[in-house]
Amino acid sequence: METEEIWIPAVQPSAALCRICVLPDDGDITLINQPMNEHDGTNSLQIMLEKLFPSVFSDEHLRSEECINWPTLICQGCKRKVKDTYGLYELCVASTERLRKMLSEEFVLPDVLGSESDTDFLLQTPAEDWIKKENVSEVLNRLPPCPNLETSAQGLIKSEEDSEESTIARNSPTAKKSRAPRKLKTTSNEDRKRIVLAFERGTNVATIAERLNIKRGTVYSVIRKYQNTRRVESDKRGKQIKKKITPEISERIRAWIAEDCTLSLGKLAQNILEQYQVQVSPSTIAKEIGDFNYSLKRIDLHPERKTTENKSAERKEYATSLTAILCRVPESNIIFLTEVGFNVSLRVMRRFGKGSEAGKIIPHLRVRNISVVCAMHTGGILHYMPRNRLIDKDFFVLFLKELFEKLSFANLSPAVIVMENVALHKCEEVMALFEHSPYEMMYLPPHSSFLNPVETLFNNFKEICKRANPESEEEVITDIENGNNLITASDCNNYFKHMWEIIPRCLREEQIDD
Repeated sequence: METEEIWIPAVQPSAALCRICVLPDDGDITLINQPMNEHDGTNSLQIMLEKLFPSVFSDEHLRSEECINWPTLICQGCKRKVKDTYGLYELCVASTERLRKMLSEEFVLPDVLGSESDTDFLLQTPAEDWIKKENVSEVLNRLPPCPNLETSAQGLIKSEEDSEESTIARNSPTAKKSRAPRKLKTTSNEDRKRIVLAFERGTNVATIAERLNIKRGTVYSVIRKYQNTRRVESDKRGKQIKKKITPEISERIRAWIAEDCTLSLGKLAQNILEQYQVQVSPSTIAKEIGDFNYSLKRIDLHPERKTTENKSAERKEYATSLTAILCRVPESNIIFLTEVGFNVSLRVMRRFGKGSEAGKIIPHLRVRNISVVCAMHTGGILHYMPRNRLIDKDFFVLFLKELFEKLSFANLSPAVIVMENVALHKCEEVMALFEHSPYEMMYLPPHSSFLNPVETLFNNFKEICKRANPESEEEVITDIENGNNLITASDCNNYFKHMWEIIPRCLREEQIDD
């Protein structure tokens, strides 16, 4: 093999410095003109550096007076970098020659079914243009062989040890040459056209799948669909499901709700089945009603209220009796009680601001119900009992017994206990309990909750709970259960003042809306 003359300076530097990094290295260090391959004495580091950097490592530059005493050694680190860079240089030179040969001839499928490059010409050329009349097999025979440029270039610079390692890696059963899998899960219509055109030209399925990097099963599916339907494009995904509730049924639902807004979803579903023989679920009807901007809620059915004149007369009678009681009982001995239920719910979105209309019906994630019985006089809360269930007869009787004990302990006797006129407060157990006690009962007139200070208290209980600054649902529930600790004597006194301000209006039989 032809060798080149290497210039060696006459004077060597005293320190073993690397020519490139200019660092001392007392270990394994290589002369700049030492051959890389010991067996043939070619391709020294100086030849590589001169090809890579001719302006710095040319023979003329090294013979100059300035560089005559410069180091001629290369450390192992810089030597490895030079070898890698020279390998890339040889790859570029070899690929340039190959490209010149390829472009010097005209191919029907240039580098389509024979190249392993990720930039296949097949993926860049329109499907209508990349196939001509020539036979594909003849074109494949005309393609030049693709040399392993990486192996050939690295063979120029690899040492015997590196060559052995690369040989072992290439012979390893796990070393498999395969293209990266497709990231896209769908096959475009353009790729489908290429599959069909290549198949009609005689290309087998395995070759098409490999070169287009598409699964073989997908290629079979595209070809099978083309053979059966003569269609190449993919089918549109999804389909429109026909609604069970037609426009006619929807209008009928509107009419039913307009006639009777108390109809339940189940009743609406039954009406649709009877009239149109269409079976729909309540949830389907709820969605349809949502488009009407309707919100169906449970309605509490109350008996028809008495006339305004009768209510005013009953309130006047009550106000007269309450005023007369003050003549024989101190105001602090007039006790009001009532029971109330709280609903603590966690919503999926915040409420709308003040003065704004609700634009969407929002569901509750979870709901907790708490019932409370409370007795109050002008001095504060006398007794307060929460419960996680509804108030029943037994619980109310227990509350009264404990209240009587506290009244006796506070020496509040005689006393009048005012409560609402409901069935729970008129049961036999409650009546018997009052008959055997020194306390008197009195009932509020119907539909007159504003005459009960405890009702006014619970109407403002949300603001009272905010005093504790709860930060979670559990803290809100705890504040409700311990509400008697949040209500001050001043609060109770204000609620009683508000009630006494309404009594004169009741005596005048003014109309007061509850």
